[in-house]
Amino acid sequence: MATFSELRTRLRNDVLVESDTGFFSDADLLDFLVEASVEIASLGGFPTATSSSAVASGAVTVSAPADVSIIELREVTFNNLPLELADAKNVRLYQEIGGIPRYYRYDPRAGGNIELSPAANVSGTLVIDYVQDLSSVTYSGGDEPWNGVLSDWHDAIVYLAGVKAFEKGFEYDKSQYWNQRLNLRLQPLAIYLGNDNVLNVGVTQNERG
Repeated sequence: MATFSELRTRLRNDVLVESDTGFFSDADLLDFLVEASVEIASLGGFPTATSSSAVASGAVTVSAPADVSIIELREVTFNNLPLELADAKNVRLYQEIGGIPRYYRYDPRAGGNIELSPAANVSGTLVIDYVQDLSSVTYSGGDEPWNGVLSDWHDAIVYLAGVKAFEKGFEYDKSQYWNQRLNLRLQPLAIYLGNDNVLNVGVTQNERG
């Protein structure tokens, strides 16, 4: 495992070496690395976390974790019973009926609550398995990217940070080279994650079409 400080050394010595980007400070390079790590994690759908919340009898909503990603929750259980994702219409239909919750709805645009249906007729525990949103986390050089997971792919962070630095320094030929290196590194990561979205890292909106 490597810290951001160690990745910064690799970025300066292995990627930005013999370039015109020497004017970037350590703080600048840390920003590039953090931005790169967050972008890769967001599209790759990781890291994951688990949150537990007490549910009172009669409850129909539970606050979602503050750091939950905008993508769908991975799994929601009530007293170890997996709940099924449902749309607003079906959730509201069954909310008037007391019972053991079987369905849930989560829409971060609608207040950030998890809606349960039917309304719980017993107290219990709601366990949420979700993808973390790392965009609001403040990192220092001593921190590890991605909460310490997937360290074998830290070089992808370095490559993407290099792409960002070269673009900032208007060295587009070097940016293109490292973007190609990045794409080659992301392909096995996409296979490992089972998520091709990570291949869109570093791709502009125009390139996506």
